[in-house]
Amino acid sequence: MDPAAENSDNNSQPKEGSSSDTCPPQPWLTATCHCGSILITLPHKPERINECRCSLCYRYGALWGYYIRGDVEVKGVGGVVIEGTEAKHIIATNGIDSYIRREDSYPNRDEGAKGDISFNRCGVCGVLTHWWREKGERVGPEHKMGVNLRLVGEGGIEKIERRVTWK
Repeated sequence: MDPAAENSDNNSQPKEGSSSDTCPPQPWLTATCHCGSILITLPHKPERINECRCSLCYRYGALWGYYIRGDVEVKGVGGVVIEGTEAKHIIATNGIDSYIRREDSYPNRDEGAKGDISFNRCGVCGVLTHWWREKGERVGPEHKMGVNLRLVGEGGIEKIERRVTWK
């Protein structure tokens, strides 16, 4: 039962010093790249795991869990931006290397993937860690991002429903 719902039913408040007012919520899991340079703290289990088979994700082989961007802590984000004609590349200064898939470079592909999307990987070992939108309608901490759940290992995700999509 949800403790908050239980308290609202009997109009009682948590007792002073109880765990609800002294301990911060614990993360569900921490995902790491192969070398351990990138740490991603996840707030909860995802509803399901998605094996996206769009033109890019299929090549990456990632299993995505989706979260609200502001609820996920990614350690090591940063970089220097180099503009190109079809993509933007970020050279890592503190651990993360990014490839920006520009929407206008692929107008007839991946119908479900709108906006410029940053695919992020460890600048040391090269493991794909997460994606988020850099430009378009759904940018910001309140919007969705994907975390590569292959970084948590099979034991951490084995009982979560899996789905395969093509967008």
